[in-house]
Amino acid sequence: MSGRGEKLRGMAERLAQQLEARFGQPATFALEATLDWLPSVPDRAQYAAIWSDLEAVYAALVEGRWTLASRIDANALRFGPMRVDAYFDAPYSFIFEFDEEQHFNTHRLRTLDAASFYSRCAFDVEAYRTTCRQRPAIPGETSFTQLKSDDPLFPPLLEGPGQDNRTRQRAFRDALKDAAPFAMPHLNQTLRVSWEVSHGKRGYFDERDIDAVQEHLVAIGFLDGIVLRE
Repeated sequence: MSGRGEKLRGMAERLAQQLEARFGQPATFALEATLDWLPSVPDRAQYAAIWSDLEAVYAALVEGRWTLASRIDANALRFGPMRVDAYFDAPYSFIFEFDEEQHFNTHRLRTLDAASFYSRCAFDVEAYRTTCRQRPAIPGETSFTQLKSDDPLFPPLLEGPGQDNRTRQRAFRDALKDAAPFAMPHLNQTLRVSWEVSHGKRGYFDERDIDAVQEHLVAIGFLDGIVLRE
């Protein structure tokens, strides 16, 4: 298990305790789970119920230069599965993501504003919007901002060596994880927790930090929306 997965173990274990206390069913989870049914490039049949939302998200991220369907049809794309920070197995069946600073910026804000399903998400979307507005997407030449290998969905869009196509790609893939429950009936809503909730920490969480996350989940009513799945 990698360091990133392990750093979230205490947080995930506390969430499992909350679920078990509320529903009386064992809550098992996998950290850094690779989900074969969650591709990095969306399939139109799989996402048919919300395809128009994904088209709107993509158009916002590429500033209307292309449509998602046209880029998928015109290019040989890698359809590898996505990895999530944690996945809670049935009967809870939801994705859990812990988001650090790189997940908050103007490109991510575009996704939150473009898709209608964000009015029905279980995490604190308005708090995410507020943080995104405070953090502009700044182009650069590192792997945090610029893709090191070609992705036909997100080619370089800016003049000069500094790019932000990795930032745009990251925002799109975050949106796909948020969208999945609206397209796949076996899922409950994706849970996202910002690093701001854990007192600005990205790891080495103590009980106070985990308590803050637990209190946050109560405040947003996340468990109230859980439906036990087969």
